[in-house]
Amino acid sequence: MKHSLATLALCALAGTSAAQPTLSATGCNPVPGDRFFYYYAAPAAIDNGAAGAGITWDYTSLVPTVTDTIDVLNCASTPYCDSFSGDIVEYYHPDSIYVYMTESSSSLKDVGDYVPVGSGGPGMVHYYTPTVMGHYPATYGTNWFDTTYYRIGDPGSTSEYRMRLARHSTADGYGTLKTPAGTFTNALRIHVHEYGFDTMYYYMTTGIDTIDHYVWYAPGIHCPLLSITQNATSIHGGDPAVYYWKPMPATAVPVAEAAGSNYTVFPNPAAATLNIRNGTADWTTEKVQLLDISGRVVWEWRQEPASGDVLQVNLATVDDGLYLLSISSATGTQVQKVLVSKR
Repeated sequence: MKHSLATLALCALAGTSAAQPTLSATGCNPVPGDRFFYYYAAPAAIDNGAAGAGITWDYTSLVPTVTDTIDVLNCASTPYCDSFSGDIVEYYHPDSIYVYMTESSSSLKDVGDYVPVGSGGPGMVHYYTPTVMGHYPATYGTNWFDTTYYRIGDPGSTSEYRMRLARHSTADGYGTLKTPAGTFTNALRIHVHEYGFDTMYYYMTTGIDTIDHYVWYAPGIHCPLLSITQNATSIHGGDPAVYYWKPMPATAVPVAEAAGSNYTVFPNPAAATLNIRNGTADWTTEKVQLLDISGRVVWEWRQEPASGDVLQVNLATVDDGLYLLSISSATGTQVQKVLVSKR
């Protein structure tokens, strides 16, 4: 988990619409209300792709083995805000992981995480030196150097874990990136070479990690597009770790928060039937979909509802779990989380 946390918390860095993107803090950091689909793939080997200008990176053949959903929250709305100094929080479903970050005009930093023990994590993770997720401004050829230090567990105990990291980052390429989530032009790649000293008493081993992260971003998108982690010289070894993201549409807002929303969704959680009431009783322009956390459509409305203002979703063939209800019309898209529970 410790290697993936740095990748999980990475913020998208926005740029301009020019051929060569310039990364800045303006309009690029995650904001409360953002929601991303998050996919993990574990190929035995993967090519990092070339560095340089005008590159096309094609990773459309990736097959995800794990999917997740990330919500960006205000710190005050989370249960561990008092333990950290974060401004915003990324929350990972379904493992209930919280990543606390601070943001400024020059950087985005990870100041601490909560990873439940039940999810294979250590609980609270405090960074004595925050981990820098992004530097602003940056463009092709820009490079920077950062260090971070964190400790988990009681000093001298068998559960103590210490890590010191040094990272050298270079914006080494830009061009077009293709993933299963889509094609992104004007993408910028950041190559992070990470060197760490690891003390892991509960693994009864100590050693040096040398790891390379390759992370792609695109203008106007608040999450990374793709991340490849290669364990060049790691005491823990392992195959490459590959993640890619799919942002929700910028026009999507929660149904319950949409200004002048005419829709009411009930009950939630739902067991047999989910009801959607349209206050205008006019469904002529609406498109209604129920999506799982991977973005797959599990139900879609295609006919005029027989009951007038209420559209009913039959959940008989829908498995228990967390879903996204998407309602699109001429005025935009509204999205709401729906929990299906038949127990």
